[in-house]
Amino acid sequence: MSPSHSRHSMTPALSDDDVFSVFLRIPPDDPARLVCASLACKAWRGILTGPEFCRLYREFHGAPPMLGFVVGFWTRKTGDVSRFITATSFRPSSGTDSYQSNWRTVDSRHGRILVRPISDGYIVWDPITNGRWGVPFPSMDRQSSTGAVLCAEEHCDHLGCHGHPFLVAMVVSWQGTTSACVYSSESGLWSDTITLKHPDYINNTGRSILVGNTLYFPFDDSCRVLQYKLGEQKLSVIDVPKVYWKERLVFISAEDGVVVFAGLRGTRLSLWSAEPAGPGGALAWVERRVIELEKLLPPRAFEPRPHPVDERYENEPNVSGFAEGVVFLSTMAGLFTVELSSGQTKKVGKVKMAKNVTPWSSFYTQDRARRMMPQP
Repeated sequence: MSPSHSRHSMTPALSDDDVFSVFLRIPPDDPARLVCASLACKAWRGILTGPEFCRLYREFHGAPPMLGFVVGFWTRKTGDVSRFITATSFRPSSGTDSYQSNWRTVDSRHGRILVRPISDGYIVWDPITNGRWGVPFPSMDRQSSTGAVLCAEEHCDHLGCHGHPFLVAMVVSWQGTTSACVYSSESGLWSDTITLKHPDYINNTGRSILVGNTLYFPFDDSCRVLQYKLGEQKLSVIDVPKVYWKERLVFISAEDGVVVFAGLRGTRLSLWSAEPAGPGGALAWVERRVIELEKLLPPRAFEPRPHPVDERYENEPNVSGFAEGVVFLSTMAGLFTVELSSGQTKKVGKVKMAKNVTPWSSFYTQDRARRMMPQP
């Protein structure tokens, strides 16, 4: 027996428990590894597609990874355009053309993306299964409107919501009145409409944030946000920091139930949060952190450019979206992410001065997936 053959025969085989433990530690932001492992042999495929592994894999890694994002931008030739961009080895089950360029993304949450096509209504899209569900608009007059999608399953940990019933909340503004209602995929019906007299118009491009069972929506050109308590079906208005007029504040997280905003002023990225300030639930806005971006981004990133519609104005770099612990910056040098914990930046797209970015986060476990396309 040759020495090499002897060494090979002495190597102990991994037990199923050992293989299970190794697979459990595969990074969720590189789902191609799971796919390749499942194709290696039937035994491994049996482990990776088993409900116990898929459940423990999601629990082990916690928050779902950002697998892609939708970027909206404007060109003189095409007008408003949206594009789905993968941020990992993930590819939609029907290819990157699953997302249609004439869709306008409204929201993303719990593994789903809420889009508004040209037709009168919403579409709820699951990029992993390519499932699509049409949601007709309710009978409400509107000058501006927006929406939010969320899982409707009670006691769900929202780590694997594919296939669960969902809710779509819609908020509209019309002649000094803000109205809201909720659609249920289980009943196929909209709830009764609730209203609030308020002069501001809801921002139809600003994304909402969910804190517990309460949604927050930004108003357009206003230092106020709309609070929508889903359980109580109640609307109210909350003031936000009055900052430099060119600084656009964007919801970025809900840490420990506290709403956090981010805004860009010049080369400084500032983070604001609402802190309890007294009895009766009063809140005070506190600037909790500032990240200096001048040395982190190329100089061209801070150059203004003429507005694409009205050349009397200029587009400056702005915060255009958020994901878990990350904000997106739209600049003349392209689209960048800033990791809030470390301050690290990364260029993730060539699109200049994107209007908005909607990240999509989900686990790509083999019990949910149908197909993985190879990297280009």
